[in-house]
Formats: sequence, C-alpha cells, structure tokens
Amino acid sequence: MVTRSPGPPLARRLQAALDAGDLDADEPRLGARGALLRATALARAGRLAQARATTEAALKDRSDDAAVALAAAAVLRATHDYQRSLDALAAAARAAPAATRAAATRAIGYASALGWEREVAAAIATGRAADPTDPAWDAFEAQMHLRAGDLEPAIAAARRGLQRAPESAKLRMELAAALARAGHDEACAAEVATAIRLAPAADAGLYHRAALFALLETGDLAGAHRHGEAALQLAPHDAAVALALADMSLWTGDRSAALARADAAPGALGRAGARRLRGQIALADGDIDRALLELEAACSAPDPAAELSRAEALIRRGAWEPAHAALTRATAIGDGYQFAAWMLRFLAAAGERPAPDAPVNPRQIEEFAEALAEVSPLGAAALAENRQGPLVAATCDALARMGCNRSAFATYHDGHVLKRVSTRTGVRHASRQALQTIRSAEPARALALLDAACARWPRSSLPLAHRGELRLWLGDDAGARADLEAAIAVNPRTRWAYVGLTLLAHRTGDSAGALAVSAAGIAQMRGTVGPAVYAHRAGARAATGDLAGALADLEHAIVSHPARAGAWVDLGLVHAARGDAAGLARAFDHLRGHAPGLVSDAAAARNLPAWGDMSFMPCPKDQASILAGALVMLRGNRSSTCVTYVTAAGQLRTVPHGPAAAHPRDRIDADLVGIRTLLLRSLGVA
Repeated sequence: MVTRSPGPPLARRLQAALDAGDLDADEPRLGARGALLRATALARAGRLAQARATTEAALKDRSDDAAVALAAAAVLRATHDYQRSLDALAAAARAAPAATRAAATRAIGYASALGWEREVAAAIATGRAADPTDPAWDAFEAQMHLRAGDLEPAIAAARRGLQRAPESAKLRMELAAALARAGHDEACAAEVATAIRLAPAADAGLYHRAALFALLETGDLAGAHRHGEAALQLAPHDAAVALALADMSLWTGDRSAALARADAAPGALGRAGARRLRGQIALADGDIDRALLELEAACSAPDPAAELSRAEALIRRGAWEPAHAALTRATAIGDGYQFAAWMLRFLAAAGERPAPDAPVNPRQIEEFAEALAEVSPLGAAALAENRQGPLVAATCDALARMGCNRSAFATYHDGHVLKRVSTRTGVRHASRQALQTIRSAEPARALALLDAACARWPRSSLPLAHRGELRLWLGDDAGARADLEAAIAVNPRTRWAYVGLTLLAHRTGDSAGALAVSAAGIAQMRGTVGPAVYAHRAGARAATGDLAGALADLEHAIVSHPARAGAWVDLGLVHAARGDAAGLARAFDHLRGHAPGLVSDAAAARNLPAWGDMSFMPCPKDQASILAGALVMLRGNRSSTCVTYVTAAGQLRTVPHGPAAAHPRDRIDADLVGIRTLLLRSLGVA
C-alpha cells in the first residue's frame, strides 16, 4: 500500500481557511512553507507586524530553503523591510543555484522601485555570474543607467546585449532611446526601424509608442508622427500619444488638426492638454486674458509646457512673482533640456529691472546662450555685445521662432522649414545630469563627469557648484568647500555656492555662521531668495531656536518642490520640536509614501518599526527618532531631483524621483499572489 504525503490536503485546508478570513489558521506540520502561506495572507490583509514576525521565524527555521527565502523576500517587501527582503533573495540564490535567476530578477525589480540602483547593479552581477551569456542582464543594466541619465554605459550595455541577442526588439528599442538622448540621431533611427521590424505583434503598439518619443527627441517629426498614428490605432485611449500628435500639428502650424486631436484625447490628461494647446494658441495671438484662463486650467495636470506658457503670459502681463513661481514649477516637474525656461527667467528678470544698456551677468544667459545663437539671427551679435536690450530682443525673437513649442523637444522655424534645435544641452543641464549619474555610477565616475563639465565651461561657476554639492553628499567637506569657494571666485552671484556653504557651516556646528553666509548670498542676489535657500537655511534657523522661521522656510520649500525629501524630514523634526504631533505625523506619513526606502533604513538603524498592522503609526517619540536618523543619513542632501543618503552600514542609496514606485498596493498584492502559488506548488498542490 502506498502512503501519500499529507502535504497537499493539509495545504489546501490551510489555504481555504486563510481565504475564508481565518488569519489565525495554522498548520505546523507544513513547516516554514506553511507558515509563509499564513504570512502572505497576513500581509495581504495589512497585518504587517504579524506577517513580519511569522516570516522571520520561517527564515530562521529554514534559511537553507530557496522557496522559503523567495517567499520571505516578497512578504518582507510588503512589510517595508526592504533590506531584509534583499537579504532573503541573496539567501535564495545561495541556497539553490537553480533559483539564482528568479532571485536576481526579483531583486532588480524590488531595488529599482526604491531607487536603490547599486543594489540593482549587485543583483545584475549575481545573475550574470550564474549565466554570463543571458542578454537579459545587459538589458537590465541599460535600463538602470538610462534611469540615472548615464547614457554612455547605457549604450554600451545595450550593444553588448545585442551581440548576444541581435534579434531582441526590446534591446534595440532601449538602445534607440539612449542614442536619442545622447544626440546620435541617425543611429537612433536605424535602431528604431530594426526594433519595429522585430517587435512581437502583440506588443506592436508599445513599440510604436516608444518609437514616437525617441524620434521626437531626434527631431524626425515625420517619423514620430507616423509611429504615433500607428500607436494610437492600436491603443486609441493613450492620451499622451494623442497629445504628442496634437503638439506636432501645432508646431507645424496646423491649428485645426492640433485642436481636433487634443480634444479627442481622453481623460483628465487629455482635457488638460487640450486646454494647454488652446492657451498656447491664444498666447500666440496676443490674447493674454484667454491664454491665462486656459493655461491655469491646463496646469491642473503636471505639465512643464503648460507652466512655461503660463509663465510667458504672466511675463507679458508684468506679473513677475507668479511668473517666477510658474517657472520654478516647470523646472521642478520637467525633464530634458528646457532652455526656454531660462530664456523666460531672463526676460522676467530684465522686465523687473530694465536697463537696456547695462551688461548682463553671464549666469543669466549661459544656460541658453548656444541655443539663442542657433535659433535667432540676432543671437550671436547680442551675445557678443552683452547688453540687456539686444539680448532681450534676441531672446524674444528666438521664442517667437519657436512658435507654440515649449516642450523639451524644441523646434523653430528658420524662415523656410521647421527644425529641431540641435543644441541639446547647456552648462546647467549638463552639470546637473553629471551630478545625477550618482544614482547608478560610482562616485569617481560622477565626479569625473563633473570635471569634464568644468573643463567644457571654464568661465561658468555652475559645474563647480554642482561638484561641490556632490562632495557635500559624499561627506567630503574640504573638497566641497574648495569647489564652492572657487565657484564664488568665478562668479560672486552663484546662488547655490552660498547655499552649500550655509549647509557646511551648519553641519560643523556653526549655525549662526550658517545664517550669516545665507544672508550674504541673498544680498549678492539683490535680495532674492531662491527655492533652495529655504530648504538649506531652515536647519540653521531651527538650531538657533527660530522654530517659527524654520517652519516658514520648510513650508515654502515643500510647496515649491514637494520632492525635497530632506525638507520633509526637517519639517517633521521642527513640528516635533514645537510639540505639534499632528504636523509630525503628516510629514512622517508623507515620507513613508514617497521615500519608503529611506524611512525603512532609518527605522532599521534605530531598531524601531515604521510600519505595522493596519493603520499603525509609531508614537511621536519614535517618529522623531526615525526622522533624526534619516537626517543623519541624508548628509545635508536637500535636493528636489536627486536625493541621496548613506545608510548606517555605509551604503550609498537614492530616493526615486517623484512618487515612489515601491509600494503600489496592486503590484505588491500581485507579487504576494504569485508567491502563494509558488508555495502551494512546492507543497504539492497543483
């Protein structure tokens, strides 16, 4: 007589009880895998503390079981114990070579959602060591560098993968995107054509969509339009594609086609986009009142082009302060080289302080100088003359030649045809991009790229200031001070140099000196206070007892740039110091949602829970302790676009830009359902 294993019926009964809502159900005879079935159900129900405890016990019991480790990693991700989740995936790879690919692939997905690109690189290395010939690792590497804007290694990784898998449409399109952003237009077009030819029929719409935006970057508007039409036929409810087609029609002067396409774009994004186009047309016609009415409605959806057009209308109205605010929002939410924003900043500054015969400070025009010379026939002479009046005239001429296009895909009419602006970067954009490669690059590479920017623009203070900023984040105070002081020597009106020196003084305990440096910088900038000043000055104000001033600074900082994670940390701590438990909780909860990796690491370092069962919130004392730990890890980083921190274990990590992708409930739940299936199969349930 054959005796069957009791596993399948026991597992079925346990899962049936869990599905029925009995989360206390247990079956010890199923061991660690049965325990993880229960942990998965607990996590899906929001009982995170119990899920965490059950998972840790299962790992302790069977740390040598790859299935246990894979399942534990998924549950620990759901409970926000991110480092422990990655540790479990590493254990799975060690426990069973056959599980290495699954473990590495999961680690890449988990870590990339958190912005932890170094952990992504480590997982790629693990997977590549197990199977060096698999092009998937090259694709993952290319994507990692693309997210960080480090285009050379992204291109190299994609090409390496294509040597192994020349028929890979996915790699071809990844390469095309990188080539487009790097300015290799002809090579991009060739890769797009090959990718479209190789694309699976089921994914054709996605490939045409990617081709649209790659070719928009290169300026091949005819090709972009062709692929956009194909994409929209396959996915008629894609508002972004519909609006891109509408924009191209508008840029070429076909207003009726542009409005028809925009009006047909679905959803809130489509409605906002249609209002933007109507506002841009009204602005071009000189109807400022109508333009502002439409553009204010368009700005209900994040759209840098709408903000820029609204700023332009406000400048024509002479409303300088709201124009500057709109320009700040545009650069905060926009990607790519937005030289039109800096043209408009210059016009706003000149409008506020007209002095037609006065020389212009280089910092006001250096970001768009090359583009100005390309777009406007008046540009080269105005730049050589360097007087405000001619530069204003040339800038207005350039904006007029660009028509209604205020996108990062800048085009202009040269009097005969519509052209893509060939100038793809400026000193600010290039040095900022170099700085942000720290997301995936080693510090030495990011610093070398900033060295190159310093060499390319030796008369600009901006690359020096950005290099000083990076050195601050890396803890190199002496190097940071040298760069920031050198930036001031090149141009005394370099705002961020004073911002950085303010932070340095505060970090070394001289908070009064920090405030003096900040005041000196504001005086140099003719009394204007830039957005970064508020975020960096607040800590010194709080340290000298000016909690009201610190609170005002921080509230201004997060309104102008909500992605400044460091400002949210400071804000929570100021609320704590003021005894405002509700304000502290709001800041803490915002950070749990938008910088979960930072909060998780800070909580782990303090051995305190940041998440628990259902609506759990740590007590105010623990919230403040976790935020104090996060503040130390940030090392002064108050950036709105590249938030770095260093863990207690010395790991350099970043926070994803924009709302964190780490904890969308539907994605986490789908992952847990998949793990439940894996566990049931491992227990013999088909």
